Parts: sequence; structure tokens; C-alpha cells
Amino acid sequence: MKTQHQVSLIALAILVVIVGCKNASTQKSANERKNLVQATKKSSVLPDDLPEVRKIETFKYTKFVLTGADSLSTTLNTIYSPTFLAAWNELTKAIGTTDGADPLLHKLDVEGANQAVVNATSSNLFVKTIKIERLKIKMQVKLTAAFSFAYPMDTNIEKFTFNKVSVKAFGMPRYREPIADEIQILYYKNDSKFIIQLIPKDGTQNVILAMGFNNINGFGKLVDEVQASIIAGSKEMNTHKNRLKYNLLDEDIVLIPKLSFNIKCDSLPVSGKMGQFKNGKFFIEKASQQIGCILNERGAKVESTADIAVAAAAAVTLSPTEEKPHPKHFVFDKPFFVMFREDGQVHPYFAISIQNAELMQKAD
Repeated sequence: MKTQHQVSLIALAILVVIVGCKNASTQKSANERKNLVQATKKSSVLPDDLPEVRKIETFKYTKFVLTGADSLSTTLNTIYSPTFLAAWNELTKAIGTTDGADPLLHKLDVEGANQAVVNATSSNLFVKTIKIERLKIKMQVKLTAAFSFAYPMDTNIEKFTFNKVSVKAFGMPRYREPIADEIQILYYKNDSKFIIQLIPKDGTQNVILAMGFNNINGFGKLVDEVQASIIAGSKEMNTHKNRLKYNLLDEDIVLIPKLSFNIKCDSLPVSGKMGQFKNGKFFIEKASQQIGCILNERGAKVESTADIAVAAAAAVTLSPTEEKPHPKHFVFDKPFFVMFREDGQVHPYFAISIQNAELMQKAD
């Protein structure tokens, strides 16, 4: 029979164990909160600066397009930002539109005045400057956009290949709720055709990634096709049958190649052209554009600058079911489409059709 002293000792021991477990649990929770705070602080730091500018001639498998109506390539990466259209539109406000005789200049007139383009380039992300010197006009439009994720996504540590090239990737290689909360499924047909949206911390911009959409008739048509599927997905996700298909589940994965590039084209196709504008003939002395992008586990950064310089013709000498679905794999290891746009806008401020690994960060 236990003495009162022994009973007291046993009770004290039990109390110590309980308190110890409680402290351990409290410490674990504190550590988890600390890790979350540290991760959040880390993610609040925007991605690193863009890499050094390289001329587009050094890229064998990448091209720029001036408008959303220009054809895309099935082998080359195609990059678009409406900064050049915005610069052209501002130029035509000063000297009028062309007479339509030159097809390319006429296309710029039409596409630059497109209301979706005007709306997209009217935000504070775009800074426009114009300088008039006697018979010469210089126009510049600069876009700067950057954001971070509230919680940093994971860097993939396994081998990841895009078109048989090893590259770095990020996303959600294994399920983690804070990361899943930053990814929204907008459309899902199967693992080869889907659309997801990455949700930045500030919520004023969004990044849409689409796999399996191969419309080559321009970014305008491609955006329309993707938007139509997003609308279809929004209807589908509200049905009980498809409820689980539009939620990230424990076995789902998301893997996205890291993008990093900064490219400049010093002589766009309109350079050197003479155009008959409403206010007279003008020679296009310069037409250039620079586009850079970083997209990784911390967030994204996009910069684009377009410059146009024209001179009046007289001033120049011409030169030349409720059942649980199978695990969904949102793996961008084949050609895909990315667009960045402000919330509420349909037209993107940056878009790229990825066909090869030239613009991705290569694996070590």
C-alpha cells in the first residue's frame, strides 16, 4: 500500500509530464509561428534584380512581337508587352495616324487604339514621357511591375526537365496549405490541359499559366481562348460533381519552371520606315524595346521600355463526379503560356508563349 508521500511523488511526476508535454506542444506551435513569420518576411522581399540586358540577336529561339495580333511560333518563345503599342498610340496623338498605305504602320494604328490595350496601359504601372525638339519627337513608355507571394513557394529539389532540358522549378512539389492558398485552379480538363492562377500578396495583379492552349494566331486570340476556358471553369467549379477537381488536394502537385531574362531589340521592324501621318511625313529614326522578367518562388518582376524617335521628312536623310479524382499534376514541362495582368483587366501587360528552355534558369 502506497504511503501518502509516494502518492504525492507520483502525482508530481504526472504533473511534470503533463506540463512538459504542454510546454513541448507550446514550443512546437511557437516554432511553427516563428517559421511562418520568417517565411512571410522572406517573401516580402521582392525577387532579385533582373539579369543584365542581352541583345535579342544572342537568343536563337526567342522573338518579340509588337502587337497581340502578330502570329506566334510553335518553336520559338514569343514575348509581348504593350509598351510599344502605348508609345505608338501616344505618338499618333501628336502627329496623327498614318494613311494606311504601309500595312505594318496601319496595324500599329489599329492595335494601339484597341480599347483593351488603352485600358491596360492606362494604369500607374506605365510611365509615359514625350520630348519634342523642333522637327523631332521622342516618345518613351516604361512599365515596372513587381510583387511577392505572402508565403514563399517551394523550390523543387528533384530533377525537372522542360523539353528534355534540365531546369530549375518552383511551386508545390508536395502539398502545403499556405502554398495551396496562393494557387487557384481556373480550369482543369486533364494533366495536359489546364489553367492556374498564382495569387500575389497585394492582390492587385495576377499571373495566369495555361497549358495545352496552342492558338498561334496572336496573343489576342490566345487570351480570348484562355479567358473562355476560365469562364467555363468558373461555371464547372460550382457544380457538386466537380467540387474536388477545382481544389488542390493532398496528392496534387504544381511545378513551374523559373524564368529569368532581360532582352533588348535595338531595331524593331518599323525602324527606318517613312510614314505618311495626318500631320505630314515622318521618318522613324528609332524603334526599340526591352523586356525583362523574373518568375520564381518569391514572386515576380517585369520591366519593359519602348522608345520611338521620329523626325519630319524635311529634317532627315533617308536610310534603308464527387468521387475523389486522381491526383492532379500541374507540371509545366511542355510548351505553355503565361500572362501578367492587373486585376480587372483582360489584356495583359506582359505575355509569353514558352516553347523552349532558353529563357529558364538552368539546373546546376
